[in-house]
Amino acid sequence: MSTYTTHLVPLMPLSPETRGAAVDCLRRVACLGVRGSEVSRSPFGMGRLIAQKLAAGQAYGRSAWIVSRDAEPVDGETLPAAWPLRYMFAGRQYERPLIYLSCSTSKASLRSAFEESGGRGLFLNMAEDGGGCWPKGVRPEIPLWLAQDWSCIPYDPASAEEVQAIVRGALHALYVEGEVAHYYLALHDAEPAGAVPSSQFLEQACTGMYLLACSAGTEAAGALRLLGAGRALERVLQAAQILQRDWDVASEVWSCPSYTRLAREGRMSAQWNTFNPLAQPRISRLEQCLGGRSEPVIAVTDYAPHVAAQIGACLSAPFVALGAGSQRGNVPASTEWIVLHALRALVEQGRLPAQSVADAVHRYRLL
Repeated sequence: MSTYTTHLVPLMPLSPETRGAAVDCLRRVACLGVRGSEVSRSPFGMGRLIAQKLAAGQAYGRSAWIVSRDAEPVDGETLPAAWPLRYMFAGRQYERPLIYLSCSTSKASLRSAFEESGGRGLFLNMAEDGGGCWPKGVRPEIPLWLAQDWSCIPYDPASAEEVQAIVRGALHALYVEGEVAHYYLALHDAEPAGAVPSSQFLEQACTGMYLLACSAGTEAAGALRLLGAGRALERVLQAAQILQRDWDVASEVWSCPSYTRLAREGRMSAQWNTFNPLAQPRISRLEQCLGGRSEPVIAVTDYAPHVAAQIGACLSAPFVALGAGSQRGNVPASTEWIVLHALRALVEQGRLPAQSVADAVHRYRLL
């Protein structure tokens, strides 16, 4: 069942036609290939392909509303803003799944797009590769606002595969189950430089996190949980390789497309358990994945560190959040910086000698 609701009233209740349209959209999205020549392997490429396939060459599409506020045209067509779809035609059309393309860099622009949607829809923001001096191409207040606005569930997908999985989960939640929320995906246009391992748990991406990879040394110094979102995930994977190769440190790598969703569900579960001490305790997704163990958790994002830091209060294990500005300026945390903090966490647990951190600083030229 859906976790999130908003105070907004949807323009129209879900009808059988709406659910039928959603099922058609789900079928189309599920059929998209990622590895073939049809699509770039970047999140941006998958987002564009989904919009093109659901638009089906029509401005309003047969089973979805595809609109573009300030993004590039889809299939060569400049599509209207959402208000003609939701309001002008409301009297003679059932609600259809809404895919809203945008290149919004400001809070005001995103807020007005959300207001146009009538309380429900998927928002694909393609502003990350538009340049600018801010982390991930958007003003710093946007991730803060998205974290505080419970009507919105923000995601930072790392790959085309994750975008496909999250869009499918969002379509089902919004237009089959009837959730009233804004699903927000920040899409970058960089294809992975190296091989990103496939995961049997990919369909869990919409929950906020899923297990991506495990490494193990024959005499590992200490296990770690390494978490990454968006473009940072590739550096997290590289850090896991360096930790195993240079320090014999085993690690789990988790992809976390939504630290915000994980933190919210963690707080909601804790609150429910507080007020219902005699009932069966609720276990959040974060607790299911990372709870009950003492190995340090290193969470990395390319937003400011506070985005990843949201989950820290929900964990009992040692926790470190890294992000843009952790190392210097607005620069994302490097692979070596992740390795350094992972080693430091193990030193603080007594699993490695303090000399390991000093050696890493010298070895990776971090001064």
